[in-house]
Amino acid sequence: MICNLVIAALAMKLPQKLELTWNEKQTRWFKKIPVPLVAKFGRKQFMISQRDCSLPDKQWTKEKSYFVALEVWKKAVAEVEAESVPVVPTLVRIATGEIVRIEDAEAINTAINRAVDIGKLDAVGKVKMVSAIRSNQDAIRQPATPEADRSFKFHVEAFRTKCRNQVGNGEIKAGRFGKIDNSLDWLLKFAEDTQIDLVDSVRADLLESYFGWLNKKYKVEKVLACATIRDHWQVFHKWVEWLFENDVCPLPKNYHNKKFSIVCPKVKYRYWTREEFEAVYATTNDRLRLYLLLVANCGFYSSDIASLKKKEINLKAGTITRQRQKTGDDLDLDKYAPASNVPVVTYHLWPETLKLLKANLSNDPIFALTNEDGGVKPG
Repeated sequence: MICNLVIAALAMKLPQKLELTWNEKQTRWFKKIPVPLVAKFGRKQFMISQRDCSLPDKQWTKEKSYFVALEVWKKAVAEVEAESVPVVPTLVRIATGEIVRIEDAEAINTAINRAVDIGKLDAVGKVKMVSAIRSNQDAIRQPATPEADRSFKFHVEAFRTKCRNQVGNGEIKAGRFGKIDNSLDWLLKFAEDTQIDLVDSVRADLLESYFGWLNKKYKVEKVLACATIRDHWQVFHKWVEWLFENDVCPLPKNYHNKKFSIVCPKVKYRYWTREEFEAVYATTNDRLRLYLLLVANCGFYSSDIASLKKKEINLKAGTITRQRQKTGDDLDLDKYAPASNVPVVTYHLWPETLKLLKANLSNDPIFALTNEDGGVKPG
């Protein structure tokens, strides 16, 4: 039987998406253990070696061993789950042959007394039976406290930690994590308001409930803006998907329902006319004139002006060459490197922009423009 399984597995082609990870250097398979099973396995990663799969050297390759290793993993999961599921009987057979529900204390007492009366149970037997029944009644009446890894808050915090680690790995910006962090705080407020304790509550009705709760905060209570509840919903959507990917709970049937889309009113921007710009420009000082010209000439944000470095300026050529930066999160880091997909752009300065830039250059060794105290202008 095992040989047939191995032969069949070796003949199959690898799927595009593998459930296991092959380590070429160690020549072993690894599986990241889903969060609900971590406590049961006692570790976060499951390793599968050549010995575990009982394969000869010629067949111990990524292509030939995958399906055999996958069966080893599935078998390990089945064994762990079988060991961890307590069986509590819901029916009990009394010595008289009667079968009663274990929750029905009155029926049990009547049946046990009848068994004693007709001699089917003696005093010792009665004590043992009552003791066994009561222990099972307690198991039903007072179920064990849910494990931490099934709590709603546990999984929200686990997702928060995962996102925080992505900042350290450079996968997301600190500013982006700040928004995720805030969205998860609101998700926990929702769970508190609606008395949700277990992650098993993440079903279709929960999506409906949270969507309605967010809309109420926006439309009725007016404590959140439309763009904010849209951000909160997107983070919640990602969290639900993460739960599914980690085998915590199934994906709700209405997960892709288009009715959950949040469309916010378009922001109406007001632009200065040329006359308005010239009026402000004429009444301000040279430093503010420079800032106005950098906005008009180069399209800079305040964060671009604040983070402009001397090495990015070529006074002789009259140009600024830099990668755009839209947040000031890394303003004080000399090693700051914008994302690789941000283009390097050279801006040709107008004569008046160049004149004012030369006149207002700071004495700072790195930054071109500083405040009156010599510090970097805040973005």
